[in-house]
Amino acid sequence: MERLWFRKTVDGLLWKPIAWQGWFILSLWAAANVWKITKLEKFSHSVSDTLLNAAPFFIVTTLFLLLIVRKTSGRNWA
Repeated sequence: MERLWFRKTVDGLLWKPIAWQGWFILSLWAAANVWKITKLEKFSHSVSDTLLNAAPFFIVTTLFLLLIVRKTSGRNWA
C-alpha cells in the first residue's frame, strides 16, 4: 500500500500535507518562490515589475506542486 503525502481538507477544496514528504515538498515550493522574489527584488524598479517577472516562475512551480499532489494524494483527486 502506498503512503499518501497529501489529503483533502474537510470542505474538499484544498489539500494538506499529512506526511513529512508532503511538508518537505510544500516547504520547498514556498522557499523557491520566496527566493525568486528576493532575487528579482534586487533588480526591479517597482513592485509591479517584481510581480510580473515572478509570475511565470510562480505558475510553473505551482503547476509542478499540483502534479505532485495529484500523484501522491490517492484516488480522491476529482
